[in-house]
Amino acid sequence: MNFREALERLLTRRQAHLCALPPSQELKDHLAQRQQQHPRPLRQPSAKQAATGQAGRARRYAGYEQVRALHQIGLPLTQIAKRLGISWTTARNFAYADTFPERAATKARASQIDRYVAYHDQRWTEGCTSASQLWREVQERGYTGTRKQVARWAEHQRTKPAATAPTKGAMTRGATEGGKV
Repeated sequence: MNFREALERLLTRRQAHLCALPPSQELKDHLAQRQQQHPRPLRQPSAKQAATGQAGRARRYAGYEQVRALHQIGLPLTQIAKRLGISWTTARNFAYADTFPERAATKARASQIDRYVAYHDQRWTEGCTSASQLWREVQERGYTGTRKQVARWAEHQRTKPAATAPTKGAMTRGATEGGKV
């Protein structure tokens, strides 16, 4: 456990340096092969999600600055953690980091749906944009995942809203055909 913690501290301090290193050819080949097997890109976050992420990063950065300032004046890590309401581990990581430790970026992972992406692409280009219909079709071909996974895939493919999606303000509660309530 001591070795793990020491290694973790070292890697946290050197994170910026490690991220700046160029990737090896072996890593590039591996990533290229994974991209061919799983070409599915990650969905871009919405504006609200991006704003929430930026606000969270700003809060973490402010905490990092506070920890650095308190540690520099000689306050022990346990008191810093208690004062700021963070864990001792976070206080230690912030205090000993050379630069602000950014959170790791999300990486695409293999999914159960990846085996059916070619079929989905084919049906999508044929005009079938219903996630439920695509889900039923791949279920017949052995897919055991949920409809929601297929719906997420379809959402990522869409450039305009689905034909069945409700339009904003199209119908108000209690309204009748003549517009009278």
